[in-house]
Amino acid sequence: MSRDMGRSKFYMAHKRCGKIYINGGRRPDVQADLIRIFTALEFFPWRAEYLFERDAFELVGVSPNFDILKDNEITPEYTLLVRKNEETGDVEAVSAARQP
Repeated sequence: MSRDMGRSKFYMAHKRCGKIYINGGRRPDVQADLIRIFTALEFFPWRAEYLFERDAFELVGVSPNFDILKDNEITPEYTLLVRKNEETGDVEAVSAARQP
């Protein structure tokens, strides 16, 4: 097998790496929403760290919704855009916007 064939989907998934910050992630209602948000975004975090100075969780992971990174590019930050149903409070749509 050639070396390029070994890169497959796993390699390409790692090339779609991003960083997001979650405020209030310790609250149970936020935790339930995060499961829905991550599922909709197909986000798989591989590193999570609570940053006391920001009072937020920093999550680094992969998603097919993130841009493909160029070689030697640092992990970009994304802002999650979440639309919730006003009546039920359920998550209806999720997208990620890359920060400049």
